[in-house]
Amino acid sequence: MTKYLISNCNHFTAEDVYFASRAIVNEGIVIFPTETVYGIGANALSNRACEKIFKIKGRPADNPLIVHTSSTGEIEKIADVRMIAHFQALSRLWPGPLTVILPSIGAVSSSARAGQDTVAIRIPDCNLALELIRKSKVPIAAPSANISTRPSITDSVYLKSNFDGKADVIFDAGKTRYGIESTVIMPKGDSCIILRPGIYTEDDLSEIFTKVTFSEDLTDSPRSPGTKYRHYSPSKKLYMPGSTEELIKIQEKFPDKYAIICVSETGQKIGGKNLILMGSMKDPYEIASKLYDSLMKFDLSPYEEGLIEPISGNGIYLSIMNRIKKAAIPLKEGEL
Repeated sequence: MTKYLISNCNHFTAEDVYFASRAIVNEGIVIFPTETVYGIGANALSNRACEKIFKIKGRPADNPLIVHTSSTGEIEKIADVRMIAHFQALSRLWPGPLTVILPSIGAVSSSARAGQDTVAIRIPDCNLALELIRKSKVPIAAPSANISTRPSITDSVYLKSNFDGKADVIFDAGKTRYGIESTVIMPKGDSCIILRPGIYTEDDLSEIFTKVTFSEDLTDSPRSPGTKYRHYSPSKKLYMPGSTEELIKIQEKFPDKYAIICVSETGQKIGGKNLILMGSMKDPYEIASKLYDSLMKFDLSPYEEGLIEPISGNGIYLSIMNRIKKAAIPLKEGEL
């Protein structure tokens, strides 16, 4: 039976955190909020515990998990940071939505590392998550709390339908702050590769590294979560036109056929009851925070097919578009 605890990143009780930490120590599963999305957590040092995550999510075994710690001191117990030239500078971005691929020293479960000699690590910017890690006295492996390939959960209203009876503890904490996952990077001397764009952008990282590049990391053995496999997709068919103008043309041609996921400015042009608004183009953080919730709403809507507006721009806009591309089927002009 799943135990539900009403807590959030800044308001929680010692008793609730202790209860959840006992589940972690005893190789159980705890779903908890972070500043990005909800995480489905287990003892990162235990193969048996981490394998439960893969089973519950239906996640491929070669897709590594992100390991969460509460301090850089804890990172040094599970990863070799001596050869990372800018580790101290990177540490200033923690707690925060940054995941760094580091050489493993073998302490973290091979299941969590997907057999790699590296480990993906971050320190979340959520006091509840940090206290849970401290009380558990072990790092916590926690990918996004979702069924594999489906949208990440950013609002606790969706947790029960997906994980009731599967997790030992679920923290009901409402909505998360940012709504998309952490930026994942691999440092290489004075350079770094962004394996997955997120809240921290190329500009943020350029203050630390002389060269910042992007890579999809689409290899047979991915270093980063969220690169090799399809992600974030609703269960229904969702199409992405090549432009906002093309989306509007399709909507005009088939005014009642598709659910339309778009920004509020486009929604004002289109009108109608089939709109799911992600927020204003003036505020990319709003769009990021509402993106996965919009995909969930589409799945719950009466529409069998949907259209999602492509988002252009750099920084956070690029991160949002990364998720949209993974969630939707691209359309050529005039294809529908």
